[in-house]
Amino acid sequence: AAAAAGGPSVTGGGTITFGASKEHVSVTVFGTSGHAQFHDNTVSGNVNGHVEINCVRIVGNEATLSGIVTHSNDPTIEGFEALFQIRDNDAGPTGGGRDFMSPVLLHEVGIGPDCLVPSEFDLVPVKGNFTIRP
Repeated sequence: AAAAAGGPSVTGGGTITFGASKEHVSVTVFGTSGHAQFHDNTVSGNVNGHVEINCVRIVGNEATLSGIVTHSNDPTIEGFEALFQIRDNDAGPTGGGRDFMSPVLLHEVGIGPDCLVPSEFDLVPVKGNFTIRP
């Protein structure tokens, strides 16, 4: 509904490699809510989960998103806050550059920042495409 009304949105999906981790994220957010799926393949195993996004901050071509992990194959992270950032560089068939994304950071609610706290993120090139509409 927000997209149809021209409101802010963050959509798309992509995969990053960060150290020994290969992480895939897909996100669908309209306004300040939506969801994200993540799949993280690390040397210690595979973790995947669903995040109910409840915080979105868009500045220019960057979106910082956070929310609560509502389901995961690792039940110890259910209820944790997930936080990540995406930079939309108009990647795609007619765009100018590759998009970037940070790994999804997880922490207990109240222990770390949400999307409203200015933070530095390690952004790496994405194999995929995200679209940010302020």
